[in-house]
Amino acid sequence: MIGPAAAQDSKPDPLALYREIAGVYESRVDGRPFFVTYFIENGRLRTVHADTMPVDCVPVPGQSLKFELAALSEPRPQLEFVRDENGKIVKCLTRAAGRELVFIKRSGL
Repeated sequence: MIGPAAAQDSKPDPLALYREIAGVYESRVDGRPFFVTYFIENGRLRTVHADTMPVDCVPVPGQSLKFELAALSEPRPQLEFVRDENGKIVKCLTRAAGRELVFIKRSGL
């Protein structure tokens, strides 16, 4: 089958999604700018901020725009990427330790 129906039947390409997500995102923490970078390394989506070591973003099964940060402790921080009305990923909602932060995508990689 060729056309839109065939595209709907195909398996999603995680690397294509990761390329859409990759970039620098900004939030405000205690009134100051706080930047997080999402990038692709060895076929995995990873994140890093400030002087921390990179961490894997683990996909949540069945929810293409939701991830958990691979962390040593539970509960794992939750990430949810959000598309605008044109389908472009424009922000990330981060939930951790009872706090939610909104990160706005400032640039791609």
